[in-house]
Amino acid sequence: MANLNNTSLAYDLSVYEPEPVQQQAAAEKLQVVKAPRQFISSVITPRNFLIFAMAVFAVCFMVYYRAQLNEVTNEINIVTQKLDVLKNENVRMQSEIKSIISPRSVAEQAEHELGLKRIDKYQTEYIYLNHEDKVELADESARTSFFWNLRIKFNSTVKLLKEYISLR
Repeated sequence: MANLNNTSLAYDLSVYEPEPVQQQAAAEKLQVVKAPRQFISSVITPRNFLIFAMAVFAVCFMVYYRAQLNEVTNEINIVTQKLDVLKNENVRMQSEIKSIISPRSVAEQAEHELGLKRIDKYQTEYIYLNHEDKVELADESARTSFFWNLRIKFNSTVKLLKEYISLR
């Protein structure tokens, strides 16, 4: 028994080997025929060619689109940078305008360059024109009736009373 364990007789591998008759029959059935022209003509059909052409067109279109997108993006970035510079320049100019037009700078410029001085309060004279307002009628002769004169006198009396009351 020890002899059987040490040898390869314990494993019968001949069961798995094909029989010689079967190998010859299988070799006779398989025949390799080389026909490269038939293979190429079967692969390159109008349908396959159209699919390939569409795929190439799609890839080319995507590459072109990306190139255009990059160009436009670069132009947008350049214009945005110019816009930022112009905005900063606008802010600077606006602050410069405000500093030039400010009352303090105008007063300094008038004083130093033009030799002008501020007036004092005692030099100011106010003129009131509201007491001297009066209405004159162009055609006095047409309105000389008794009731018209009475109405004018009544209105002037009421006006004087209002002024008297408003002053107190």
